[in-house]
Amino acid sequence: MNEVGLPRPLILVRGFGGLDVSAEQANAYQGFNEGTVYPGRRGDNYIYEGFLLRALKSLDYPYTDATNVVGYYASPVSSPGGDLDGWDPADTEGTVVVDHGVARRVLREAAAGTLWVYRFYDLSPRSCSATAQGSCSSSP
Repeated sequence: MNEVGLPRPLILVRGFGGLDVSAEQANAYQGFNEGTVYPGRRGDNYIYEGFLLRALKSLDYPYTDATNVVGYYASPVSSPGGDLDGWDPADTEGTVVVDHGVARRVLREAAAGTLWVYRFYDLSPRSCSATAQGSCSSSP
């Protein structure tokens, strides 16, 4: 919690996935949503929903899923054009792009209490420069 009592953004970064990361790429939340069931138990620990769902269900520290504010693409995509809510058109095209519509909703609902999954496995090529580009962006 920060000085005004609001939750801070959480950024989840997946660890090293080895040479074949196709399973991680296929999962929008890259495994942070995966949980497990403990047979024979009762109460909160019977079904462990995974970190993502637990954070979104928290009553003490409510979070909003902001994962899709930024898209990570293997090939460049074009800017949708039109009213971009103050975003620089350069931030809405390429391989790391802002989805201005999702950004608008997240900023309206819960700018401080956001949860982000950094999908660097989706970047191509998998290189330090591509990863660095994915971790830097401007804001409106």
